[in-house]
Amino acid sequence: MDLYMTFAAHFDAGHRGTPEHASHHHGHHYKVEATTSGVDASLGTDLDFLVAEFVGRDVEDMLNGGGSDVCSMAANFLERLMLAHPGMTQVVVWETDRVSGRAVRTRTGRG
Repeated sequence: MDLYMTFAAHFDAGHRGTPEHASHHHGHHYKVEATTSGVDASLGTDLDFLVAEFVGRDVEDMLNGGGSDVCSMAANFLERLMLAHPGMTQVVVWETDRVSGRAVRTRTGRG
């Protein structure tokens, strides 16, 4: 049997609209879920500290490479959390209750 722990945190951040609506800056209440294999209770505290860095900031500060905002944000969170939590398996960032992005750790250990 494999065991996984998932911790969640919430934060507010803003971003610009699509290129045709670039002047339309608006915000979301994001939810981040970080999952690790096994038991790693310190992940919840580290996730809270990481999320606190981004509260009220522009989403572009959190982007990691290409892809959608939420996918890039998930990759950023996963890469940073893997540094202290080798059992990290995935991070999901929810922009709304219907839209999320997921970064999953690959076999080589990179998100």
